[in-house]
Amino acid sequence: MLDYEFESSSDTGFVGIGSILSDVYVARYAKRIVFGAGVRRPGRVPDLAKGSWDFRFVRGPLSAKACGGVPYISDPAILAPLRFEEGRHRNGFTGGTETGFVRYFKSPRSQAKAICEELGMVELDPTFSPDEFLSRLSRCRRVVSEAMHGAILADAFRIPWVGIRLNSDRHEGRTAGFKWRDWAFSLELPASVVPPSRPLNLLPYPIRMRIGPSPTTGQAIAKVRAASAANAFHLSDTSVLRKRQAQIMSEITRLKKELGPARS
Repeated sequence: MLDYEFESSSDTGFVGIGSILSDVYVARYAKRIVFGAGVRRPGRVPDLAKGSWDFRFVRGPLSAKACGGVPYISDPAILAPLRFEEGRHRNGFTGGTETGFVRYFKSPRSQAKAICEELGMVELDPTFSPDEFLSRLSRCRRVVSEAMHGAILADAFRIPWVGIRLNSDRHEGRTAGFKWRDWAFSLELPASVVPPSRPLNLLPYPIRMRIGPSPTTGQAIAKVRAASAANAFHLSDTSVLRKRQAQIMSEITRLKKELGPARS
């Protein structure tokens, strides 16, 4: 939508979707244009005294507070319905009849496939192309997602969703809960929609990776079955979603004017 390509040799970094507001990701750039990214958690904020920062907006109110009160709107992935197939699905997908499952990208693909085969779910894998992923998503009437962006896309396309923890909190620790709350609060969703992390996985990374067990495939299937059967699916208010989409589109228009002609 921005239709602008930053040169790899540029000293300006475009910091968009993801929990990438961290020195690990942005230290190489002298200037950073922040356009929807979020911090990983309080205490893991980049050094804002170094270089130049242009905060258009961050992912949610928790990231905004961690960065000293900068503006927030929501995760830019909420714009997907306006982009996919030239916006023909801007009002969401309707008519789906199946339940989809989205794994966290570090969870075993074999485990996700076993879950979908056992429970008769549509596999929505993060490695699929955007067209393949969204084509499969259009078949769904609800989604169980271990990945936050699986929930974001389902919500944006007006498909009820529920979050679940299998492996994500083991890899991400406190980041897992923080980023979900950050996005949820941006759409005025309550904290109760955020899947709870297991206490063991709030320990420091080396400890939880050494002693924190990953669920077996059987355990994972049981957790997904229970989450689906509980029928506690969520959906943000459409008016709030539309407002956030319009705000991001306004920021895109403003930035395009400032950047000038598109590069390709």
